[in-house]
Amino acid sequence: MRDFLMPDALRLQADPRWAPFGEFEADKQIAGEAMNNEMPPFDNVEIRRAVSAAIDRDQLALVRAANLHAANQPIPPGVFGYDASLPGQKYDYEAALEHMRKAGYPYDPVTKTGGYPETIPYYAYASGLQAYTGQIMQQQLAKIGIKVELRIVNYATLLALHGRRKTLAFSPGFWMYDYPDGESFLEPLFSSKSINDEDSNNPAFYKNARVDELVERAHRELDEGKRKDAMREASQIICDDAPWAFTYNYRWYVVHQPYVREWKMHPVYTFDLGKTWIDRGPTTPASALFSRDPRGALASLIGGATR
Repeated sequence: MRDFLMPDALRLQADPRWAPFGEFEADKQIAGEAMNNEMPPFDNVEIRRAVSAAIDRDQLALVRAANLHAANQPIPPGVFGYDASLPGQKYDYEAALEHMRKAGYPYDPVTKTGGYPETIPYYAYASGLQAYTGQIMQQQLAKIGIKVELRIVNYATLLALHGRRKTLAFSPGFWMYDYPDGESFLEPLFSSKSINDEDSNNPAFYKNARVDELVERAHRELDEGKRKDAMREASQIICDDAPWAFTYNYRWYVVHQPYVREWKMHPVYTFDLGKTWIDRGPTTPASALFSRDPRGALASLIGGATR
């Protein structure tokens, strides 16, 4: 099982009796706030940078502390191309106020005057995590003079609007890889090739010729070091341009019963049960038998073990 209420997940993670039977999957999901570069106010890079600097990612992660941790770049830690040394994005309140000033919308936190004059709709889907993290983000952006209105729609509606040109200025961004490589994030989400009038996979409608060049280079390059260099440079440009304010990585915590044998987390598939079997033998515990003689143990469990 992996879909727990947060108190249950935290309890299982902290219980030493369950520790041998639970583990986190690889970090393969990224979330953030997508800002449409073709629509005001996010056609102004300084506004996007202000949003990125105003979001306290550690605070957001507390919404589901059992599964989330703060993110600062487009490639998650469990994926080839991630670079822990990348400066990326970070919470910096003073920098966020300075970006608002550079954008032409200075905000005074003492008098609470100034800032961007219009209210920006933010679309999230009902029961989705962003319906909750969006409320925290709304409070954080109010502190730099950006007013956000949450609008909750169903998931199908959000996907349709998300990919339609000049429709949503501000919406949650989320992605899980198709294969464990940084290209599975950089190309679909931030390449100009992923922009369409409908069903765009690049919800920020972000274009940067240098990013396109680096993504194409990473496609062709066979040397791992050079591929990493290309993805690192592309990631930092994206962080600076801030088409997304990257917020958190989501990790499932998977727990199995002691009688589930040869269970292994798979780096790509949600569950791979090809070699998993159930041991409900009525006598000697399978762990003790297998520590002595795996073949004899299997023979002794015929009738109590199934494949």
